[in-house]
Amino acid sequence: MHGQARNATDQVEDGDGPPGTVPSDASPAPTNPDGSLPGTAPCADLHDAPARSAPSADHGDTSTHTAASADHRHDSAEARYADVDEVVTLWGLVIEGYAATQDRLLGEIADRFGLPPAQFDILLRLLRSPDQRMPMTRLAREAALTSGGFTKVADRMVEAGLIRRERSDDDRRVVYAALTGHGRRVAEGARAACAEIVREAVIRPLGIAGARALAETMRTLREVNRRRDRPS
Repeated sequence: MHGQARNATDQVEDGDGPPGTVPSDASPAPTNPDGSLPGTAPCADLHDAPARSAPSADHGDTSTHTAASADHRHDSAEARYADVDEVVTLWGLVIEGYAATQDRLLGEIADRFGLPPAQFDILLRLLRSPDQRMPMTRLAREAALTSGGFTKVADRMVEAGLIRRERSDDDRRVVYAALTGHGRRVAEGARAACAEIVREAVIRPLGIAGARALAETMRTLREVNRRRDRPS
């Protein structure tokens, strides 16, 4: 690929760091036959555990035996994920896969358009917003930037002719960031390039059904873990 991935910590500190998410709006990663992820060791205790003997025909009805069999399978699945090393490895593979793919994506966008990650994120958010503008305080929050960091990024984008600041007609205290004509053209080009890179880096290896299932899986994780931060 063109360009090396930049140091994430340095980018965040100067206000051009990769955003917490890149806006977007598929089955989990392929698994071995025993349910473990490729490259991870299956739990030895599953293979060594004695099989439960089949129930005798004269011990209760078949529904009871079926329920017991289902409970056994559930217990076996739970035992698999009780293995500390496998659980940690599972999550590590998720993070490594995301990081490698995101580095590839952002590196190519920077090479083609000269856009640091934060600017790329802001352009895409504005491109998808009504009237291609958004209140600056909301934009900073959605881009996961501090007030000071966002101001620095916005100043650079104004200087580059990508955005302009506009005061609200209804409340003069509210300032919007709006795409300029030049900013819209750059944003549209970067969005098309992003789709091209994702097709090659994600959809080609996973297939469209796998990519959609991955997206739904990540949506579930996002919602479940966001709810933990909300007041009850």
